Amino acid sequence: MQRGLQLAEESSFYAVSKKLPTRITNDGKPLVVSFQLLHRGRFTCGGGYIKLLPAMDQKDFHGETEYGLMFGPDICGGERRVHIIFNYKGQNYLWNKRELFVVDELTHAYTLAIYPNNTYALYLDANLTVSGSIAEEWSMLPPEMIDDPSDKKPAHWDDEPAMIPDPDDTKPEDWDKEPATILDPDATKPNDWNDAEDGEWEPPIITNPNYKGDWFPRKIKNPKYKGQWKPRQIKNPNFYPDPDLYRMKKPLEYVGIDVWTVEAGSIYTHIMIGDNVEEVLDVLKTTFVNINKLEARLEKAEREKMEREREEKALEEAEKDETAAAAEDDEDLGDEDEENTDL
Repeated sequence: MQRGLQLAEESSFYAVSKKLPTRITNDGKPLVVSFQLLHRGRFTCGGGYIKLLPAMDQKDFHGETEYGLMFGPDICGGERRVHIIFNYKGQNYLWNKRELFVVDELTHAYTLAIYPNNTYALYLDANLTVSGSIAEEWSMLPPEMIDDPSDKKPAHWDDEPAMIPDPDDTKPEDWDKEPATILDPDATKPNDWNDAEDGEWEPPIITNPNYKGDWFPRKIKNPKYKGQWKPRQIKNPNFYPDPDLYRMKKPLEYVGIDVWTVEAGSIYTHIMIGDNVEEVLDVLKTTFVNINKLEARLEKAEREKMEREREEKALEEAEKDETAAAAEDDEDLGDEDEENTDL
């Protein structure tokens, strides 16, 4: 039997934590975090992430409690993303990318690998989805290049638009020949119109189909246009590299779930923390893949059952309608026989 942690109440905050069997450090080695999550029923708003935390008071675990890493899906309305948040020098840094995830009623696996070369890899359902540089995709470090504060825009620089009105273009002489409105040439005076009582009849005014509107010169390329001016880039004197961005600055001692959810029923299972992504993916192949296939078969069977029930109900309703129509025809025939007998 599969066991999991279920968020059983709707519209509720949850804060639950578990002390890890051993303290975890990832100095000089990868950190791999994986868990599986099932949203039961229609899920529209709520968190589905976990937190890895240093030493803390479990009785006082809440949203402001310091953590080393937050990882997992989050959805509310049209906003949907996988969070990967690092705590660096006491500040939480969100992932600059917005990676989406599947929202359905099947279990899904979320796996994150963080490497000593300051790179990461995200696996969704045991498949590599995205990978990249921690330094480039999180704003933990000052930018390496910045605008030169001493660089000034040249006086001759033309910031005008790329296209300008042609100074040599002239308005055609007959452009304003046609007025904006005219009397409707197809209108006729009503037969019951009385000039003495109604006044002199005039056809209604309509938009002139031949009216050309305001004239504007054609657009040409601006010969002076150089593009939007930007100061030149120089090396940032405040930039510093950090070869240890990947490393959790404090040993990890707890795993926690600190989320708000509107719908009840989400179930966390198979939370794993290790240092070998291949081993974790091997475990997923024997847990998640089988569970996901089973759920997909059950969901398909449920859909087919519902479809059969709909078809059977529709057939039953059709048979009822046919029976009612036949009974009505028999009744009409009986009435005709009575009329013939009376004759």
